[in-house]
Formats: sequence, C-alpha cells, structure tokens
Amino acid sequence: PTLSAPRHFPLAVLAVMLFLPPPRGPRAEGREVGEVVERLLDDWSGVWALAIVCAVCGNDLYDVRYCDDGRVERHVQGAELRKPPASDEPLFRWRVGDAIERLLDDISDIWAPAVVCRASTDGSYDVRYADDGRLEVGVDCSELRSRKERREVPEGV
Repeated sequence: PTLSAPRHFPLAVLAVMLFLPPPRGPRAEGREVGEVVERLLDDWSGVWALAIVCAVCGNDLYDVRYCDDGRVERHVQGAELRKPPASDEPLFRWRVGDAIERLLDDISDIWAPAVVCRASTDGSYDVRYADDGRLEVGVDCSELRSRKERREVPEGV
C-alpha cells in the first residue's frame, strides 16, 4: 500500500510545512536544560516565578522546576518563559568550586560557608561545608547565596 495525504490537504502544502523552519518571534526563544528562566503564572496580573528548565520536550515545550518549592511543571509553552531580569548577582546559578553560603535557619538568618560540589539540572546542588567538610546532597537553589567576602579587622581599630 502507498501512503497518501488526506484529500482535503494538498500534498504541496504538506511538503512546504515539512521544510519550513519553526516560527521565531521575540518570545519564541529556544531554551536549554539547566537554564534559569521565569515562568508566567498569571497573564492578568503579570506574576512570574523563578524556575530552571529540566527538560526540552520539543515543539517549543519545556519541563520546568520551580526554585521556591521544587515542584515540576511539564509541557510549559516557550512563550510563557523569559530570561530573568539582569542583576548584579547571578540568580541561583553556581558552578562546581564556587564559594557559597547555605541557609541553615531562615528564622535566625543563619548562613554557613560551603563550596558547590555538583550542580544538578533539577536546580539542586551538592555542597561541602567549609567548617567540618560534611557533604549535603540536593540542596534547593533558594537556600544558597554567593559567599560574602569577610575581612579580618586588626584589634584596636
């Protein structure tokens, strides 16, 4: 048996559709796994949430993991994602070997110095604490920040 297009859909149109590049517009950017993005949560109020792309599904659809609660949302349209606004400090994006601080107690605002040992595509990090060398696996990106430089002040100053 031979394959044929439905009679109501001309073969020439099918051929053109197969070879046309996907439409590109100002909001239709390709994303990569591990990329930090913002996801539009509510069109009316313009609320955006910080997330990390954890899978590229094709057809401009992506799976994203939210940085605040770690929840994964599947098949998010590319038009509902954007790059986060520029800032002086990278948004939840560290590399292996980066000096960071890990939030230990959010009520008392206690942070412990650590080093990134592994970055996962789900937005979590493995960190090794500077004080005792202990390794913690799967730390959520919302509980990390860049380490503040500390300067020793001589006595009597």
